[in-house]
Amino acid sequence: MTDTTKNTSQSHWFYSLVADPTTNANVHDDATVIDPERNGSPKVTSPEVSLTTKHEPGSVGALWLEGTPPADSVWAVEAIVEPRRRFRIWTILVSLGLLGLVVAGGAYAYFQPNRAAVETRAEYNTALVDLHNEMRTAQSVLDTVTGSESTPEDLANAYAPLGAFDVKAGAVRDLAVEPLPAAWPLIPTGPIDDLVPLRAELSLIATASDDLSNRLEITLEYRSSLGSVMNLPDLPTVADAAMINTLSVDLASFLADTTTVANGLPVDASFADHRDLLRTWLGDLAELQVTYLDALRNGDEATAATAVNTIHEGQRAVEVSLLETLNTVRSGLDALILETADAIAKIVNGA
Repeated sequence: MTDTTKNTSQSHWFYSLVADPTTNANVHDDATVIDPERNGSPKVTSPEVSLTTKHEPGSVGALWLEGTPPADSVWAVEAIVEPRRRFRIWTILVSLGLLGLVVAGGAYAYFQPNRAAVETRAEYNTALVDLHNEMRTAQSVLDTVTGSESTPEDLANAYAPLGAFDVKAGAVRDLAVEPLPAAWPLIPTGPIDDLVPLRAELSLIATASDDLSNRLEITLEYRSSLGSVMNLPDLPTVADAAMINTLSVDLASFLADTTTVANGLPVDASFADHRDLLRTWLGDLAELQVTYLDALRNGDEATAATAVNTIHEGQRAVEVSLLETLNTVRSGLDALILETADAIAKIVNGA
């Protein structure tokens, strides 16, 4: 067989294999067409044509279509890249948020001592200003409790303003013993440390104001106690039997009441001399009243007059001693009020 005849037979066989519809479908692929008119070279259709052509299951065209994932397929490029991109964005956002929280927390912790110091200073200043305003109240109470013309009613009305002053003094005292603010670990405590000398000054003012309040209260109690018992009954040098009996009862009551009050007077160094003098006079009065009443019964007017004069002299001595003591107390408390007020003003004004 010649070469020409052999080539013609082979071409005819390939053409028959593709063109014959009875040929096994598994052998040929309808996506490939053999064109014998172009020197026997095969022609393959484009993928675009395959997309619109109905293919047999298992054919190359069908496999071609199966290898093209839909747009919403999890194997599509967008379906793979987009979630990763979103994951990275959220990771960055969360990281930035955490970093912001850390920075904000660090800033808060760093400036916390300064804020605490400012708040504490404000509390100190408020309490000191309130106490300074009450210094006038303390001065008014002092005028009442040491005034020679003060009546029992005046003394009774002095308790309320004294209580108001004591409340303000107590507020300063509480702040003076309150611990300083605590700083967080590893945070500079400079602003809080600066409060140490200020609190020391506050403590001095609290001590002074407490002393002032206590001494005013003692003086007020001392004056109020004596005001109700130091009134002797009238002591005539001549009296009948009925009057003598009345005088005997009145003097006995006066002596008993005054002795009870004297024994219950507040113990204070400022009034020690007056208290001793009062007790001495009461001891003398117990003897003088016997002499006086006997003189009245015997009609001894001269002896009765001498006894009355001695009783009155002792009473005046006690009263003078009280006025002197009150003047001394007033002088000392006046100075204490001025010193405390000046100390408060210096702190509040930042001097």
